[in-house]
Amino acid sequence: MDSSPPKPTSETRTGLLGLLQRLTFDQWDALVDDNPVQTGTRGEQRVVFFFFVLCSLVLLFNNDGATEMWRFMPFEYRQGTEEWRFWRRVTWALFVAVGYTLPTWWFCRRYLGLGLKDLGLTTRGFAKHLPMYVAFYCIVLPFVVWVSQEPHFEKTYPLNRVAHRRLDWLIIWELSYMVQFIGVEFFFRGVLLQGPKKWLGAYTLPLMLIPYCMLHFQKPMLEALGSIIAGAALGMVAMRTGSILAGIGIHTAVAWTMDALALWHRGDLQRLLDSG
Repeated sequence: MDSSPPKPTSETRTGLLGLLQRLTFDQWDALVDDNPVQTGTRGEQRVVFFFFVLCSLVLLFNNDGATEMWRFMPFEYRQGTEEWRFWRRVTWALFVAVGYTLPTWWFCRRYLGLGLKDLGLTTRGFAKHLPMYVAFYCIVLPFVVWVSQEPHFEKTYPLNRVAHRRLDWLIIWELSYMVQFIGVEFFFRGVLLQGPKKWLGAYTLPLMLIPYCMLHFQKPMLEALGSIIAGAALGMVAMRTGSILAGIGIHTAVAWTMDALALWHRGDLQRLLDSG
């Protein structure tokens, strides 16, 4: 008979290890229990197959096609001026948002019977969990400040390299940047999680993390690594609450903070505030 003591569980384990287990393995176990895998009919299996084909095409469009949408801008903005560079980036952000949302929403509504609320655009549970969202941002903030010291960070942010020239440009860019994040959260934490959840259960969460991490390949390494942790955390929150508003809010707040830090390090933020 094995007389060795039982391995500690999250209920008996204390300290940092216990906290980490409650935040990771226990949360994952709860998601698996609440979202069981179902086989589905042959027709439903085919719908899931085409769902992922569509999502692959959406990712391809947003990686390549959205960068060419500037060609639809008025001719006078195609002269390589700062104004042209500014509006080209704004156009990119808006078309990314449209590219992530419209085709996937249409497919989910037409073939999966899911509306916008089913895909996370709902205020359900937002007020209740608001302190947790604020705490999550406060946890991430020191890492953002730390990463902002890296040379690659200042070379990357803000993504609109000329938005800091004028205060009104900066405001327009940050608002369009937020709209882009609405599209990103809708696609990754809404469509990819909730769309095939009936058949794949909680496994839609790790499946979503792969393309989400790849989305950050051109970003600084620390940010790319952080996208895995943040993506998993926001995904768990979205699956438990059924809402993506937390992801939109946290994602936007972190992105705005990163832009502000990049501008502050270069002295542009102080100049803009003084001129405004």
